[in-house]
Amino acid sequence: MILNWRGWIFGRGAAVASDRCVADCTALDCAVAECSLAACANGARATVRHLRCPQPEAARLRALGVYEGASVGVVDRRNGVLLDVCGSRLALDIGIAASIVVVLTAA
Repeated sequence: MILNWRGWIFGRGAAVASDRCVADCTALDCAVAECSLAACANGARATVRHLRCPQPEAARLRALGVYEGASVGVVDRRNGVLLDVCGSRLALDIGIAASIVVVLTAA
């Protein structure tokens, strides 16, 4: 599910069977070129490569600023993933965050 800063909830994410990146991968020289957004640690900056979630959720994420090529920052990971997207904060369910493939960039 997607929860934005106003508390609105949108849809459910597709479960991702496995993640190719180790948990809390923060090194820019990571052995894996791509990993899911759910695997990124607090404070990490990343560029979105593609969205693996169902089309309705992908369309909603794109409308909220999480699109291919967008730069996002992980603010917090306590009960999901809190992102900094285009100067706004966006809270994502861990299932949705796992379906977003990113490449880590310099902070």
